[in-house]
Amino acid sequence: MSTLKQYQAAAEHAAKKMGLEEPIAVRWMDILCSAHSKLTLAHCHVDNGKMPRGTICVRRRTTWPNGIYDLMTHEVAHLVARTHGSKRMLAAIAKANPKGGEAKMARRIGAVPHRHRWAPHRLENINSSGVHIQESCDACGSTRIATYVRA
Repeated sequence: MSTLKQYQAAAEHAAKKMGLEEPIAVRWMDILCSAHSKLTLAHCHVDNGKMPRGTICVRRRTTWPNGIYDLMTHEVAHLVARTHGSKRMLAAIAKANPKGGEAKMARRIGAVPHRHRWAPHRLENINSSGVHIQESCDACGSTRIATYVRA
C-alpha cells in the first residue's frame, strides 16, 4: 500500500514538471471531504474553501491501475484546468507524464503537437491497384489506410 509520503512526492514532482509553483498538500480523505462522491478515489481542491487551494485528498487504500504518479498528475492538472478532457488539462498532464494514457489522448485531440509514427496494424485489402494496409500512430492512436502501389 502506498504511503502519504509517496503520494506527496508524486504530486510535487508532477507540479514541478507542469511549472506550478504553488504549494501542494496531500492528505487522506475524511469527513471534511464528505461532499465528494463515495466513488471518488481522489480529488483536488481548486478554490480556497474547507481546504486550501492545492490540497489533494486521497481515499485510504486506493489502488490506481496506472500507478500513483498517474493519479497525482491528473489531480495536480486540475490546478491548471478544472474540466476533464479539456485541451489545457490534457496538455498539462502530457507535460508532466508524456507516456501516460491521458497524454496519448492529449496528442489525439491536438492539445500536444507531435509527429505521427505510423506502424502497420492490419492488412485491409489486396487488389489490382496495390496493397491496402491499416496503419496506426504509436503516439496518439490515429489510424489511416495506406496504399502501396504495385510496380
